[in-house]
Amino acid sequence: MPHLKVQVYVFTNTKPQRYLLLRYHDEKGGYWQPVTGSVEGDESLRDAALREAREETGVTGRAGDLVESGYAFDFHSYGKDRRESVFGLRASAARDGAPPPVTLSREHQAFRWCTFEEALSLLRWDSNKEGLRSLAERLVEAPRQSRETRE
Repeated sequence: MPHLKVQVYVFTNTKPQRYLLLRYHDEKGGYWQPVTGSVEGDESLRDAALREAREETGVTGRAGDLVESGYAFDFHSYGKDRRESVFGLRASAARDGAPPPVTLSREHQAFRWCTFEEALSLLRWDSNKEGLRSLAERLVEAPRQSRETRE
């Protein structure tokens, strides 16, 4: 059984949406990526996604703020098979439209709120890029499905 992991794109509820990327310390590669982490104990994927976002960024959310991207991928790292599931976490912007404040964990040295295109250009790993694309597609579908339900 693979070790379960989550990848979480924190995003704003503004138009255009902004996605939060975190930069690892230079000694760990200095690359940009979303929140990532492991599922602990009997924790669900959704609970792990909320916890990891809170621990790594200080951004809190509720289960209703989570969006499943529908994308997961397998990889092998540090001698283990792993399966990483991608989520989005909708973060409410301030009244002036500013993204919520971010408090970084010691894992990261910087953060950046990016447009979709900026995020794609900063991400290093193809799996991160595909996760972001899948989430963005899901976010476009959700409003359309809501409108169709009302009609």
